[in-house]
Amino acid sequence: MFPSTSSSPAAHSTRERLPERGLLDGDCLTSDGVILHQHIEDRTNRLALPAYADLGDADCERLAELASSFGRAVVDAGL
Repeated sequence: MFPSTSSSPAAHSTRERLPERGLLDGDCLTSDGVILHQHIEDRTNRLALPAYADLGDADCERLAELASSFGRAVVDAGL
């Protein structure tokens, strides 16, 4: 399922182009969409790793504690 959480014109326009690119079929990602999504997630993780490595385990845990309420607020707001 591909959630549509933003009603902005840019988000709507982008979502309309996904089927044209073969990435979305109705509300579901196609196999190519799943592959692209995973590629983006993997790359994001790879690029973020050096920053987290510099923090160390204890500071990463503290960051997660501090950020969890912000993350929850973003999800609850549908952003």
